[in-house]
Amino acid sequence: MEDLSKMEDLSKLEDELSKYMPKDQSMLNGNRFDSGIDSCSFSSTNVTNSITSQTQDVTVTQEHEMASDLQDYDSLINSYTSLTIDDKVKPTHNVNSTEQFEQASLVLHQLFEYIDEDSYTYLMQLVIKNEIKQLEQLIDLCPHQKYLDKQNNRGQTLLFIAVCVGATSICKSLIKHGVQYYLPDNEGRNIFHVCADTGSSQLLVDILDAGKETGQYNNMLQQLNYRNSEGYTPFYMAVSNQYEEMCKYLSSLNAVDVNKQDIRSGNSPLHEAVSGHVHQTVQANFIEFLLNECRLNRHLQNKQNILPLHIAASKDDVSTFRVLYDASDMSVKDMQENTPYHYAGNNVLNFLALNST
Repeated sequence: MEDLSKMEDLSKLEDELSKYMPKDQSMLNGNRFDSGIDSCSFSSTNVTNSITSQTQDVTVTQEHEMASDLQDYDSLINSYTSLTIDDKVKPTHNVNSTEQFEQASLVLHQLFEYIDEDSYTYLMQLVIKNEIKQLEQLIDLCPHQKYLDKQNNRGQTLLFIAVCVGATSICKSLIKHGVQYYLPDNEGRNIFHVCADTGSSQLLVDILDAGKETGQYNNMLQQLNYRNSEGYTPFYMAVSNQYEEMCKYLSSLNAVDVNKQDIRSGNSPLHEAVSGHVHQTVQANFIEFLLNECRLNRHLQNKQNILPLHIAASKDDVSTFRVLYDASDMSVKDMQENTPYHYAGNNVLNFLALNST
């Protein structure tokens, strides 16, 4: 009677799993939703975050059907996990029951193999829809890490997307399952760029803590100095967005090079802060914070031999100029043979006149 009951359970499980096979499409395509993580992009002149998570072409009826399917799927996973490998190898176990179990396993593998026309895996769709419980169950059942490391046509992994949408528990779970957290997207951005550009300090802390538990912490610290395709490190991006909490945390990590310059212009994070590419209004107290709390070097020159002081002078921003001012820098020439004095407007000239003695 026990074998008969098990066979019935397996038969039911196989039937339920078949609902989720791509050929049926009842959930993965028939009620498919289109979703986009709009590249979490940072441009060369504006390093702002443009993460979008949206669903399209989903009717109210389809939403209701999907919710119902996910509830059924929750029960399905619970049933599947109750059927252990031991059930397969018991000498008294019925052969047909074993075959059904293997068929059910095959269907689950096909679920992991599924990729839609936009190159999103089923797991990626779940994290975008915030179906965290179902996703956590699937991660635990995943037969091979390669399924967790798949990249969509933007080069984004499941972990990358989870960071974009702030799914902390999924991020921690994936790291503990050994995913390749360092994989960059098509624009060279890793998960730490995303954390920095969104100001997600606590998420970054949680990711690094997960790295400590899995022995990956030191390697993660090295990734914090990784430049994206535009040449920006995570710290550079945090400075660009004036995220003080993120800047302070990153600068507290000795492995982080807070003065690392971008590869195109040679601008340092301090050049970026004074230029105010993202925040047009440069706050002098933020510049002072960077100098005093984050150990930024005011004397670094970019590829045009320009100092942050040159920039402040050219903007006639006396409050920022005052914070950066060092008499020794007033004689530094850029590639045009100009000192900061040559670029100074009336406000800065007045300041210099009062401080010339």
